[in-house]
Amino acid sequence: MTATEFRDKKTREIQELFEKLSSLEESSLSPEMKERLVRTYQRQIERLTAVLDSPALERLCSISKPSG
Repeated sequence: MTATEFRDKKTREIQELFEKLSSLEESSLSPEMKERLVRTYQRQIERLTAVLDSPALERLCSISKPSG
């Protein structure tokens, strides 16, 4: 997987998490459960964003490519 493919995949994951966050507003879940899910989704978004912002991403993807 190239760095661009990886970045695209993680960007889609972030978009999906934002969609889940916005769908919680209409949800019939309890306020406590909504709050837990909001915190969970926000943490996941932060982690994915940190991965995408990592200057080592390009190097990591090139290391994982099979040679030959």
